[in-house]
Amino acid sequence: MLRWLEKMTMMKHGWLDESRGFKKKKLGRTIGDPRTPRSRSSSLPPPATATATASAAPSSPSPPPPDPSRPSATDPPSSSASVVPARWAPESWKAKNALQLPEYPDPEALESALGTLESFPPIVFAGEARSLEERLGQAAMGDAFLLQGGDCAESFKEFNANNIRDTFRVILQMSIVLTFGGQMPVIKVGRMAGQFAKPRSEPFEEKDGVKLPSYRGDNINGDAFDEVSRVPDPQRMIRAYTQSVATLNLLRAFATGGYAAMQRVTHWNLDFTEHSEQGDRYRELAHRVDEALGFMAAAGLTVDHPIMTTTEFWTSHECLLLPYEQALTREDSTSGLYYDCSAHMLWVGERTRQLDGAHVEFLRGVSNPLGIKVSDKMDPNELVRLIDILNPRNKPGRITVIVRMGAENMRVKLPHLIRAVRRAGQIVTWVSDPMHGNTIKAPCGLKTRSFDAIRAEVRAFFDVHDQEGSYPGGVHLEMTGQNVTECVGGSRTITYNDLSSRYHTHCDPRLNASQSLELAFIIAERLRKRRLGPRNPVCAPLPSPPPRRCPSAILRRRRHDPGVRALKVNYNLYRIARMSTAQHLKKLVSGVVLDLDGTLLNTDGIVSEILKVFLVKYGKQWDGREALKIAGKTAFESAAVIVEDYGLPCATEELISEIAPMFSNQWCKIRALPGANRLIKHLKRHEVPMALASNSPKANIETKISNHQGWKDSFSVIIGGDEVRNGKPSPEIFLEAANRLKIEPSNLLVIEDSVPGVTAGKAAGMEVVAVPSLPKQNHLYTSADEVINSLLDLKPEKWGLPPFQDWIEGTLPIEPWHVGGPVIKGFGRGSKVLGIPTANLSTEGYSDQLTEHPSGVYFGWAGLSARGIYKMVMSIGLNPYFDNKEKTIEPWLLHKFNEDFYGEELRLVIVGYIRPEANFLSLESLIAKIHEDGETAERALNLPLYAKYRDDPYLKTP
Repeated sequence: MLRWLEKMTMMKHGWLDESRGFKKKKLGRTIGDPRTPRSRSSSLPPPATATATASAAPSSPSPPPPDPSRPSATDPPSSSASVVPARWAPESWKAKNALQLPEYPDPEALESALGTLESFPPIVFAGEARSLEERLGQAAMGDAFLLQGGDCAESFKEFNANNIRDTFRVILQMSIVLTFGGQMPVIKVGRMAGQFAKPRSEPFEEKDGVKLPSYRGDNINGDAFDEVSRVPDPQRMIRAYTQSVATLNLLRAFATGGYAAMQRVTHWNLDFTEHSEQGDRYRELAHRVDEALGFMAAAGLTVDHPIMTTTEFWTSHECLLLPYEQALTREDSTSGLYYDCSAHMLWVGERTRQLDGAHVEFLRGVSNPLGIKVSDKMDPNELVRLIDILNPRNKPGRITVIVRMGAENMRVKLPHLIRAVRRAGQIVTWVSDPMHGNTIKAPCGLKTRSFDAIRAEVRAFFDVHDQEGSYPGGVHLEMTGQNVTECVGGSRTITYNDLSSRYHTHCDPRLNASQSLELAFIIAERLRKRRLGPRNPVCAPLPSPPPRRCPSAILRRRRHDPGVRALKVNYNLYRIARMSTAQHLKKLVSGVVLDLDGTLLNTDGIVSEILKVFLVKYGKQWDGREALKIAGKTAFESAAVIVEDYGLPCATEELISEIAPMFSNQWCKIRALPGANRLIKHLKRHEVPMALASNSPKANIETKISNHQGWKDSFSVIIGGDEVRNGKPSPEIFLEAANRLKIEPSNLLVIEDSVPGVTAGKAAGMEVVAVPSLPKQNHLYTSADEVINSLLDLKPEKWGLPPFQDWIEGTLPIEPWHVGGPVIKGFGRGSKVLGIPTANLSTEGYSDQLTEHPSGVYFGWAGLSARGIYKMVMSIGLNPYFDNKEKTIEPWLLHKFNEDFYGEELRLVIVGYIRPEANFLSLESLIAKIHEDGETAERALNLPLYAKYRDDPYLKTP
């Protein structure tokens, strides 16, 4: 039965063809086909002492021409300054400089072993690697934590079920501790089922005058110091494969067969931790988990759900022995992408991460999640280039940066790396490896690590991320479930004298179970503090992403590349989300559903004007108090509110029939709200699926948008309130939009201006951004995922959508508009309280413009009839600090005047937007922000884009 299930699984993932047996494409032939000749150079290049080239291996067969119908695993780096790399193939690494590879003395034995490996089934499957990438993407956003641990190097001698179980059990224990402290999912990845090979600082080692090749791991040679053991043996790769398969098989059984069930949390303690401090702490935590499970059972909640009885577990190792990795690389039949099926996740080490090296070349083409080991030697710009090579599409979860540099270097070097990656707009998961930067030699000659130094590096890692406002995404440990004495220190103090008692490692010293648990509690406490502290710490704003990361720019430069054509069809493959702290990526969405009235169109202004005229007939005066009550409602519901609140002597139906023609004449004249055209064009340009869902009847919707060029064609779906049984706040209209878009509701973003619309979006299970159309009502929108002042303030990248690229020097160009009149006040509160001489204008005659333009800070040019033309920054709004009752227009002319100019004609041309209106905790912070706005406007108005409006004829009064 098990064999049948394995066979079905292989067929499901495309690794087994029932009619032809197991096959895969490589170099245009079927691997294992005896008709295809092999040569040594097709499997392993000569040892790299200089850069290898194709001419260095004349017998190597050339790869076939690329298949234009097949998508490549990655696209070339998007930087315009980068050299576009050659088309990738599983063997293209052979033309590169290959470090840390052994020299096999018997080419025929090597070819035979690789042929055998190529005929074997994969160890892992592509779908599993994709699932891990999704989880790591969550860790990059601070919504999960990676726990990666296991042996420094697996060995053949210590391979047994008990050792595998004990390491797995310690990882489970640590994950419980971390989950409890961080209240977030823990991603469990083992350095297991393939972590054999180790890089060496020297190719040879010498003892007592005898010089032999260095031990490179059990899959290459033996650790015994004799000539026979140290000769690289290709048959060891086959044994490593067999052991990896057996290890993963046992891990799968533990993870899904009941051993990992939460009900067993109290049974996971190892014997030698039973009476230790860490064992006691864990036991106390386990009892609390048991109590929670008991409560769930008593409340009627099942504890037999798979999420409670199984766990996800993945494997990883360093991508070092490239012939082995290539032999286990398979093409996924479901996606056409290549995966290295020796492990779910691979990482490139400190010694093999050269930008033009063989290991980077190999890894850029496989689609597994990748790690990059980084020490204090890493240059920030080099890291950015390396990430760009390995993840040109900027996919969350693809890249994990594993930092290993010691506590002191961590505090100095890591901030520069984080800032460089952030400036480049790259999404990575930051992980601490506190082991490799803390290796020392004990007086007895054994290598060891101090637990105190490991703990200090972990603390430095968290401190730096707290300082930078970034996310500590995980920890990477060399550890074991055995009761070894390899690292000194910890609560059960291991001294230098204790090292030799149970020192079993073949390479580097590992934490034992007690030390691992102690470290887990330390990390959990830091996660708890972050959880209880501010979710989004304040930090300096980030510059706009460089042009090279703009997907549209990539497409223009490389529109003939078949991989890019596939990319253009599915925008999800290139969505770029800027990582910041104050505005971090909330969730990756696949489409957008937009409301119409009050969100895209200034319908409120039309409604107010018509109702003012209409109510006069009944001796009533429209005062706007019903605006909030009718926002987001259907026409019938809105009419019912008007009839009731104003006590009109007519039925709702009569009001609708009487007032409908008045509205119909105006629908085609409604102006778009600021930012609406910009948003629709942006989403359409990047082929983001869009739906328009409004409570208005479908015919009215089409009339309203008919005067807005390109709007109708931009929406894949348009739904009116007359097409569903119940309008908003029922979720029906949004669920119908999701159905027609063929996108899961949870993967859609709703943008709404009304409370009923927000309620409907959340009830549909969608993400919701609220853009309140009425002032001072933000407190009604607490259920929204985000509340913004206007569409000008929308940050698509926060939702995994392509970012806007039109901000310039901290300003947003807008369609110029004009306002003017005599200065009625100013040099009053502005000069006396703020020390800023504002020259205010009357709002009379500009009510339509004030309704249309959102509150905020703008800038442009000011013309005074008898004085000249000056730079200007201005606020429009209610000024929350002073709690104005009505919108005001308060310009500040960026010029020092010796006297006031009340009554003089002031004309303004507003050309740009700086920020939304904001409240301030103190007068000092308000003044500082106003001066900052003035400096921004001063600089921006020197740009030709804005400077040309200085000559606007409107500024010169008649």
